[in-house]
Amino acid sequence: MTAEETRPRFRSPQAALRFYFRASELLCDKPKPGLFSRKSSARRASSSPNLIGDFLTVDSCFTELTEVEIWLLKELYGPSCFGWPQKKVAELYKAARERFPRQQWTPHTVSRFKQRALALIGQKLKRSNLI
Repeated sequence: MTAEETRPRFRSPQAALRFYFRASELLCDKPKPGLFSRKSSARRASSSPNLIGDFLTVDSCFTELTEVEIWLLKELYGPSCFGWPQKKVAELYKAARERFPRQQWTPHTVSRFKQRALALIGQKLKRSNLI
């Protein structure tokens, strides 16, 4: 095994999510996270890294997340078009209140959802040696 094959592919869960959301846009129009790993029986081969295997591994990380956490991660780490600025925090809160009106949205709530989701994804990616 070479050093290239054992070195983690991403520096952080955030980097893996940015890769995932950009790649999923290329593969499907508005896909729901976790869609590809449910449809495919393919698993990441640990001995030879490849982008499709990495994509499916990151996709499988969404299984334990709630709808709110998936939406928040997509808003935070999903691609923004060239020339379009990323959403400001105030816009994110407004969109969250509209999408999930029963949830009490505060900066602490957003941070809690984000940290829980990143921790779950980070654990799975560490087990797969992607981070």
